[in-house]
Amino acid sequence: MLGYSKWLIYMWISVTMYIMELLFTLLSCRSIIFPWEQSLGRDLGSSNDGVPHNKPNTSS
Repeated sequence: MLGYSKWLIYMWISVTMYIMELLFTLLSCRSIIFPWEQSLGRDLGSSNDGVPHNKPNTSS
């Protein structure tokens, strides 16, 4: 029984670490993996949140 629980804990730790590494890679290399998102303005640093903003007319 002890061997089975050690194996189970090892597998959960391994799967968790793999998912964390995958998420870190996807978030840090997002513009390389998905280049079309940058051209559409959907990256995290974009100010385009899909909401139209009314800007005052500065020309008189």
